[in-house]
Amino acid sequence: MGDLRRDGRARRRARRSRRAWRFRRAWALAALLAAVVVCGAVVAAQALSTRDELTRVAALAPVLKGQAEDGRFDDARATVREIQQHAAAARGSSSSPLWALAEALPWAGPNLRAAREVSVAADGLASSALPALMDAASAVGPSLLAPPGGQRDLSALAGAAPRLAEAADAVDAAASRLQGIDDSAVLPQLREPLAEGRKQLGAVERAVQTAEAMARIGPGMLGSDGPRRYLVLIQNNAETRAGGGIPGALVELVAERGAVSVAAQGSAGGLGVFAPPIAVDPVQTRIYSSRLGRFMQDVTLTPDFPTAAATAAAMWEASTGRKVDGVASLDPVALAQLLRAWGPVDLSGPEFSRFRGDGLPTSLTSDNAVRTLLSDIYRIESPKEQDVYFAAVARKVFDAFSARQPKEKALLSAVETVVGDGRVLLYSTHSEEQAALSEWNISGTVAGPEQGDARFGAYFNDGTGAKMDYYVRRTVSVVRTCDSQGSRAVLRISLRNDAPADAAHSLPAYVTGNGVFGIPPGTVQTNVVAYGPAGAYVENAVIDGAPGGMASDRHAGRPVGVLTVRLAPGQSTQLEFRFSGVPDEPTRIDASPGVQPRADVVQNGSGTECTPSAR
Repeated sequence: MGDLRRDGRARRRARRSRRAWRFRRAWALAALLAAVVVCGAVVAAQALSTRDELTRVAALAPVLKGQAEDGRFDDARATVREIQQHAAAARGSSSSPLWALAEALPWAGPNLRAAREVSVAADGLASSALPALMDAASAVGPSLLAPPGGQRDLSALAGAAPRLAEAADAVDAAASRLQGIDDSAVLPQLREPLAEGRKQLGAVERAVQTAEAMARIGPGMLGSDGPRRYLVLIQNNAETRAGGGIPGALVELVAERGAVSVAAQGSAGGLGVFAPPIAVDPVQTRIYSSRLGRFMQDVTLTPDFPTAAATAAAMWEASTGRKVDGVASLDPVALAQLLRAWGPVDLSGPEFSRFRGDGLPTSLTSDNAVRTLLSDIYRIESPKEQDVYFAAVARKVFDAFSARQPKEKALLSAVETVVGDGRVLLYSTHSEEQAALSEWNISGTVAGPEQGDARFGAYFNDGTGAKMDYYVRRTVSVVRTCDSQGSRAVLRISLRNDAPADAAHSLPAYVTGNGVFGIPPGTVQTNVVAYGPAGAYVENAVIDGAPGGMASDRHAGRPVGVLTVRLAPGQSTQLEFRFSGVPDEPTRIDASPGVQPRADVVQNGSGTECTPSAR
């Protein structure tokens, strides 16, 4: 009986123990759940705070850009301080121990990790890059492009170089951090802004690197160590060349201690024929003919500006006995853009009195510059008199730009447009300077770094021997597909001759060519040159759906295809160059700068990544 009582008491104690254990476990689970809920709430609050702070940073970025462009650097510095506060707060919110633990979670972790990396990148930019950029911009500013009195402060430019180097390092670090984020498991709501941030920061990275290099090499190029001479080619888009247009007017400038002056003027036609020809890369001679080295008017038959510039420099030296330190190029369309910043240029002086009967304007403006210099000028029948008019206009424009202060914001916008369109190009005969220039679009090289792009080119060379390209309209686009043989692309080029139906009679003979080169007056003949990305292949080409009899070659590792088309007034045509082995990268399209704005010519400049084709 005693044993039974003891067993009963033991069972009751065991039941009480189990109930107590279950109670403690329930409380422990409840406490743990509460802790998880609390921690989750804390991390959620931190995530919301991080989002809000980063949103404020993004909202202030365009404000800062506008203040800097307007030269309001005191306001800009105040905005930088505000950005720094929000970026630091975002980094602080995303750097707690609880946040770090939450990053290990399977779903929320990748998103939290991405948000933290963005916050760290933003804080680095705000604390390091932005102050350095503000210091450099306020020290130099737009006055470098248009200095009061024509004298640039080269010491300020040189002094900005170290701060720009600091900014470049900070931007590079931030860009690398964003590129290192694994976004495969990130929510679309975060992935899309991240992709846009990478794109925008990549553009900033290239811009800051460019500014740093220009601050480093610019003083020397502007004569800080002694006078520099530069040959300027004024390209005439009415007679198209792969590089833009036929070089017409020539100007020799001298830069010394930051001041630039005109030393001499001339015309490409005035240099005559070079026999024997100037030595040019044999590959380009094969593609573009020996005219590259025989005539100054034909140095831009190649789209590779370093080749054209080096040839032009050799021709100038052979003709004048003077070496130049570099070659620059611009066209009337670029001039029209710049006139938006400087305002009209007076053309009513005595040097223009001989042209009064030709109905040419007494003032050159942004609205009439292209029409005047590419069309109306040919009311002057004599080519020599045309050269005189061009030279007088060039002198007036240079004097006006040297004497006046432009509207700074309009100037920055104009420079961004004309450089982006490839209408202003620069080459240096000094190897260190040219190595830096070759990294940028302003170099005009077809062999430069791809910068992660699948790079295509559509270039046009006049075969009419006339000035009919003023009337030609072009578009260029790329269509991408993928199949079992790899990535393929079609470069589509359309051309239309918008000259009047009676162009043979209504336009000046100098404009139509008057049939001298075997092309009927009013008809336009064009040699169309297509470049594909390095490593790709040009397979074939068609004209309006029929085989085109393409000639092919290779230049700088890039495939080249050439077709010739002829269009009477009102006619149009579409060409297709088909490439294989195209890199699976975003598309970039280069095109000869013509009369049309680039935005009207290049239909999909950024392109899309390769997608499977329907089969």
